[in-house]
Amino acid sequence: MERINATKARKNFFYLLEQSKKTGRKYLVLKDNSPVAYISPAKVGVEFEDDIMSILKETKGSWEKLTETEKISEAKKRSLELKAAKARKQPW
Repeated sequence: MERINATKARKNFFYLLEQSKKTGRKYLVLKDNSPVAYISPAKVGVEFEDDIMSILKETKGSWEKLTETEKISEAKKRSLELKAAKARKQPW
């Protein structure tokens, strides 16, 4: 198992996921020299697929229940907030 600090793990997150998937390598993520997370290959089996299907069934249609404001992406929200702040000529 490879030990990696949280900052490095954050910067290389997708690389670590890919390496874990391809090679089976496991990573212990440390913050201030204390373990905070563990990255390892997922064990996908029938139980996991059943869990995913039940979650999908439970959440089916939940998007339609959202208001138009809730449907706006976070990036779009930030963009709108920035435009409003510039119009007020004030920082956040």
